[in-house]
Amino acid sequence: MKPKHFSVTILQRFIIVLSLMVVMGIPATVAANAKSNQLEGKTADIQLLSQQLNERKHEAISLLNEIEALKSELIAEVRVLAKSFGYRSYAAAKQNLRIYYNIELLRSLLAYGDAFSAKIRFYETGNDRLTYLHQLVQDDIRMTAALNDYQIDALTTQISLVINRYLSDAHIVRVDPQPQRLLPAAEVWKGINSGNL
Repeated sequence: MKPKHFSVTILQRFIIVLSLMVVMGIPATVAANAKSNQLEGKTADIQLLSQQLNERKHEAISLLNEIEALKSELIAEVRVLAKSFGYRSYAAAKQNLRIYYNIELLRSLLAYGDAFSAKIRFYETGNDRLTYLHQLVQDDIRMTAALNDYQIDALTTQISLVINRYLSDAHIVRVDPQPQRLLPAAEVWKGINSGNL
């Protein structure tokens, strides 16, 4: 019995190669889709956090504006009282309880104003970082087939770190003015008289 020889035509070779390409390409497509889905999930996280930070920033700006308005009222009142009673020094002016309490309140308002200004910058920085990461993810989604798992993991880890950094501040505006940052009352008095407050 003679062994059978297989003769493979060019068409049969093409079909075999094409079949192998399809079979070998399926896992790559599935892996690329999984990578793409993972990155798209991170995109949704980034967009949600960015929206929340933007809302908190606008709340902080609104609160800062209220502080500035109250500060202006108190400064105007201190100036009127100082002029009415002819106070030239803080030592004399603080004997007037209205002036004394207005200046004490101004000290706190100035500290809160600084804290809210810092919080607004914090939100802006967070949004800038999230915008950068969002663009990075969008670029990487377009090239997911070319990215290896290490690159995807590095990017998702970076995103998670940024999200964790800002997430706790995304739901409510929290500020903590430092007591050591309160201006001395005499400095506030000086700022009122010089027009620097």
